[in-house]
Amino acid sequence: MKNKKLRALLYLTILLLIVFILLNMFSTYLSIKNSVQKSVANQNLVAARSIADSMDMEAYQRFLNNQVKSRDYMDIKAYLKETTVTMIIPVNGKMG
Repeated sequence: MKNKKLRALLYLTILLLIVFILLNMFSTYLSIKNSVQKSVANQNLVAARSIADSMDMEAYQRFLNNQVKSRDYMDIKAYLKETTVTMIIPVNGKMG
C-alpha cells in the first residue's frame, strides 16, 4: 500500500516537473519572439530615419506638390532603389 502511494507521488512529481518545464520553454519562446520582433522593428526604424535624413527633401516636396513622373520622381525612385539594394544583408554568402 505504501509502495503504491510512493509510486503515485513519484509519477505526479515527474508529471508536474514536465508541465513546469514545458511552461517555462513556452514562456521563453514567447519572450525571445517578442524581443526579436522589437529588435527588428527598431533596426528598421533606424534604417528608415537614416534614409529619410539623407534624402533630398526639396525634391520630395516638389514631387508631393505635383505627383507626376517628373525628374524629381525619377531621382527619388533611383535613390530609394539604391538604398534598398545597399541595405540588403547577405544570407549565407548570398544576397537576399
